[in-house]
Amino acid sequence: MILGGLSGLIQSSLIQKFFNQANFNNMEPMPDKMPVLFRIMLFMMMHMMFFSSLLVVIAAFVLITGIFFLRLKSWARTSLEIFSWAAMVIACIKGILFMSFWISAPQQDSPAFVSFSGVFVGLFITLAIAAIPGTAAVALRLKKVKELFH
Repeated sequence: MILGGLSGLIQSSLIQKFFNQANFNNMEPMPDKMPVLFRIMLFMMMHMMFFSSLLVVIAAFVLITGIFFLRLKSWARTSLEIFSWAAMVIACIKGILFMSFWISAPQQDSPAFVSFSGVFVGLFITLAIAAIPGTAAVALRLKKVKELFH
């Protein structure tokens, strides 16, 4: 996560440089009926520096919490469990957004299986990514793990 946040900071500086150099005065205004996913993507790009910085802060917190977890601090187990559940929910939300893109994207010349393939791949990736924090959340709730912290 720390590396992802740092790479996001680098990417955001490049995006900011592009926005500063581009001449957006000649662009047509954005349509009012812009697809929701495009609005979300544009919002994320415009605020990428903030989100990347937030990711680095959260990653540092989780790293420090993991160290205290190994020292058997009960607050660290609770914090990691909350973070794991939140990470699983976020992974599922991102997966749903990805799959909804494949369902709602115009498929003028594409056969139906292309849309189905995108949804299937999105579902598979979402389950694979959500399985990691989901497994951690369940493992942190095990009776044997809880007993170590009391």
